[in-house]
Amino acid sequence: MAVGVFPALKLGVLFMKQISKPLAKFIVTRAKNHPVFRTYFIIPPAQ
Repeated sequence: MAVGVFPALKLGVLFMKQISKPLAKFIVTRAKNHPVFRTYFIIPPAQ
């Protein structure tokens, strides 16, 4: 049983990496275009 856990864990980590890249890109794109998010979260730290 312990031998089968490692490939499944490795596959799960690989799956999460593959999913997180497009998801992060989507979130960044939405954040750049959303006026409230830009006003309160992006612009103040940049100044």
